[in-house]
Amino acid sequence: DSEIAGNDSGHYGGGLIVYGGLTVSRTAFIRNEGLRGGGLYQQLTADGIATNNLFLDNGAASGEGHALYLGAGGQVELAHLTIASTSSRPGAAIAVVSGTVQLRNSIVTSHAIGLSNTLGSVSEDYNLFYDNGADSAGTVATGGHSLVGDPQFQDLGADNFHLQTGSPAIDAALDLGLDTDLDGDPRPLLAGVDIGADEANPITGLTFSYAPSPVTIAGLNTYFSATVATGWGVTYEWAFNDGTGPLAGNPLIHVFDDEAVYNVIVTARNSSGLVQFNRPVTVAASLGTTYLPIVRRR
Repeated sequence: DSEIAGNDSGHYGGGLIVYGGLTVSRTAFIRNEGLRGGGLYQQLTADGIATNNLFLDNGAASGEGHALYLGAGGQVELAHLTIASTSSRPGAAIAVVSGTVQLRNSIVTSHAIGLSNTLGSVSEDYNLFYDNGADSAGTVATGGHSLVGDPQFQDLGADNFHLQTGSPAIDAALDLGLDTDLDGDPRPLLAGVDIGADEANPITGLTFSYAPSPVTIAGLNTYFSATVATGWGVTYEWAFNDGTGPLAGNPLIHVFDDEAVYNVIVTARNSSGLVQFNRPVTVAASLGTTYLPIVRRR
């Protein structure tokens, strides 16, 4: 649950440099710069594991590993990485100089070379490549399950690497037993495991009900409840358009002051974005006060 952003080392490892063993998970490397290994540089003989990490717009001046430079000579497992750039970069996103490296379940986009191997033993499978000059260079063993296609990020220019509904990365990964993604969302969420750092978490089927219904009464409590068909970690915000500000929560109690028909909007948000649903709510006049006659008995 870390972010390493906006660093310029002037040497190796713009975001992080490691001499030895490495385990890094659920970390975002964003806009770091270095000579080699713009995001991460690993050296010396040691093993490494990197899972559920984002590498966005990192740069290596030498072109050797804009995201990762791996020269440790050990066994390195890379899984569920999202490696992307908002503009095409010369050189390799992942540069392997030595060691045994396996890349699986990862997205690699917008580099001259996705995965390069100089003197290591490198394999890749169940990955999604897009907009690279070459997806690999050097000797790279492929497993035959990787895809080429637009990952359909929600808004990479705004650092939103989450997957849109319909992304080819959805349900296309190999289940490696990881139970969460970069956001901490459960993995898997839908029919299968997704390629990349994000497990798609779309909100669908948003609606709400209210009571009393179909007509509620001014001055009295109206009870609102929203539901979704799919979506995890959802928060809700309500706009009643009656002069009050937005209110958060679900379920929710609201009191309308005046008789009218109000367009009530509920917004549902989670790690994948937001959706809205609206419907009219009819509010009748207050019941007022009823005075009963006084009857005296003789």
